[in-house]
Amino acid sequence: MVDLWRHNWLGSISIKETLNLRVHDIANLNAKVECLIEDSEIVLPAQLADLIEAAGFNVNNVVKGDDLEEDTFIWCPKPSGTAPSAREVRFSRN
Repeated sequence: MVDLWRHNWLGSISIKETLNLRVHDIANLNAKVECLIEDSEIVLPAQLADLIEAAGFNVNNVVKGDDLEEDTFIWCPKPSGTAPSAREVRFSRN
């Protein structure tokens, strides 16, 4: 499942990184992106929508796949050239 705060589902970095949130700032925030999807659309509470917009993200840029498509892993290389950790894996649908 994709973590709303810690995964980079809106762009190249996470909401946590964009807003410079510390681990303890979001320690009790465990929402998953899947909980925001209704009828294949992302539905955001007003306060979260404002926060995402203020951070410079746009949910309309999120790629939404057909639920029947096969999931695949995409490994995003680090600028240093090292392999990413398992926590940095992104899912994609072909």
